[in-house]
Amino acid sequence: MRPRRKRGPRDGDSYDALILPVARGEIEVGLIAEGATPSEARCAASAIVAEVTLEELLSDDATRFESDAWQDAVADITSDCVSRDL
Repeated sequence: MRPRRKRGPRDGDSYDALILPVARGEIEVGLIAEGATPSEARCAASAIVAEVTLEELLSDDATRFESDAWQDAVADITSDCVSRDL
């Protein structure tokens, strides 16, 4: 039997696999806090995670997420999720 390779805390597919559901959940909670319905937030969070790269989700540059370009991109990505009654 081969010895198992030790992996660091951010090494490998298992880490990447955990990031996506955690990011989706954090985005969903944030959207609900901003007034989205749970259904809208779930839809939008899933759409964002599907369209944005893992590198973008892990970015340490918080100002990037506040830019007009980012806000426009998110609005486009999530346009099908927003209730028509809002």
